Amino acid sequence: MKKFYSFTLALLASASMLVSAQSEPTSLWAGAFTFNNADGASITNIGTNIELAADGNLFILNDNGTTAQTQEVCFNGDVVAMGTDYTGSGYNHNVSLVKVNAETGKKIWSVYSLVGEYSSNQGAVVATADGGAYVVLKMRHTAGRLGDAIAFKDAAGTTVTTNFPNDGTNRFYQGLILKVSAAGEIEWSRNISVDSAPMPDATTAVTSEGIYIQGARVDDSGNLYVYGRMAKDLTFAKADGTTHKLTCQSNVGWNGDAQKTVGDLYIVKLDADGYYVNSIQQQGTVTAAQIHDLAIEGNTIYAAGYIDPIDGNAVSLGGKPLQLGSVAKDIVVMCCDTDFSADWVKVIENTATGAAINNLTINHIGGNLWLTLKAKGTYTDGVNTQEGTLTRDGMLFQLNDGDGAWKNSLKAGINQSGFNGVFEHGDSIYVYGHSLTVAPMGLFVKAYDIKTLEAGSTWQLSSYAAAIQNMVVDGTKLYVMGRSKKGDCTVGDFTVTNANGFYSYVAAFELPFTPTAIETIDAEKTVSSVEYVNLSGIRSAQPFNGINVKITRYTDGTCSTVKVIK
Repeated sequence: MKKFYSFTLALLASASMLVSAQSEPTSLWAGAFTFNNADGASITNIGTNIELAADGNLFILNDNGTTAQTQEVCFNGDVVAMGTDYTGSGYNHNVSLVKVNAETGKKIWSVYSLVGEYSSNQGAVVATADGGAYVVLKMRHTAGRLGDAIAFKDAAGTTVTTNFPNDGTNRFYQGLILKVSAAGEIEWSRNISVDSAPMPDATTAVTSEGIYIQGARVDDSGNLYVYGRMAKDLTFAKADGTTHKLTCQSNVGWNGDAQKTVGDLYIVKLDADGYYVNSIQQQGTVTAAQIHDLAIEGNTIYAAGYIDPIDGNAVSLGGKPLQLGSVAKDIVVMCCDTDFSADWVKVIENTATGAAINNLTINHIGGNLWLTLKAKGTYTDGVNTQEGTLTRDGMLFQLNDGDGAWKNSLKAGINQSGFNGVFEHGDSIYVYGHSLTVAPMGLFVKAYDIKTLEAGSTWQLSSYAAAIQNMVVDGTKLYVMGRSKKGDCTVGDFTVTNANGFYSYVAAFELPFTPTAIETIDAEKTVSSVEYVNLSGIRSAQPFNGINVKITRYTDGTCSTVKVIK
């Protein structure tokens, strides 16, 4: 996964500061998820994503592998969760949401599952303007404990049980949404009901994998968007007490085998209470389709995903007919409004057999859309072509946000590497990713000229990374979540470690940019107006609690922006 970037604050960093580049990012702190005692078998843990909270601190969503209720799960030395008694093979995937102090990396509060199993990387935490968060999860019952309700312990110490479907015999994944307050209390939960009935010719009593959750976003009005791929029908509750069902078109002939990729792409819009509002799927049957990432700016949604077509089948998205290839997964980018009326749809065709698309992200900065991914194959729009390699490599595409026109592209040229997102500063676009095989090993940030994509400096942030989950930029602060293997890993100036399996870590850095506030330079100008914008894009003449972008307009027609925290 994963795929989240603080766009408002990245733009703020560029707009509100004059900069002069220095050498390397400075390490601030680093912490790993570990186990504090030997009760049970501590196997592994896997990060999902990090997200900037409205007060400037950090949310961390993590998968913790445990086998005993007495196991203490720790982050950066603080106990953040307890384990689950488990008698099956392997371990139970618990899930925890931890809020940490962005300056120190130390725990403020945590919420964690007591019973239930999370599907690794199939979820997201997304911050809300009230200081809390939505947590979207793909979950099922703990093995051998179908009689126990899926339950969570929140920061107030309250055990919250969910109304999760259970046939008493079989386990199957469903969707679950939690609303967590600024104080870490669970306010409500909503189910995404997934049809678990067996498919024709099925070899199992149920279809266990009918939904794939790639992520979530929030718009300026507080609506929640959940997106990914659906292999079975999905049902959502509505505010009036009725339900709405999304019917999967692209699973004909499938026997329910989770190893075969089938299904439709989906984006579902829910209101601030988690109730269904609207949705979109592709029109037409395909082999498989999926939305990987969204960027929301005001009333505009930019979506990126893939469609693996069936040759000869007509397919459209948002009412726009698509000219798809005939080889394998094509990249599809859509611009639409928050009611899913499409303005344009762009297809980047894959022309190589055996191509692959992983960790596709979309970032909207200025007039550009930046696509990053870990890819294998060659891609073209009929005019431009980006050659790939036989092994997975990081790729970057620059598109015009007005019509999706291809402006530029490049590949990392690093075997077994991937790009996972970007941020902009000055005349450079900074791409972050990871490499498994050659320098720069581990997590890295690489600068490119924003006009020519000529390569600049590279910063290596860690000594090893099996994956990078995501990165968040807040002014000159950079936060990153990665995954390492058993043993020590150097992250900046710190060493994190875990004696068991793969483990996730989070680290903070100060970027090598020297800020000088524009407000100082503009001291002699005459101010015509001042307004404040919060993280949800809501504007006001008075600052909101938490992080604000202060926009000052002057009588000479210029303006300046600066981050303020109330």
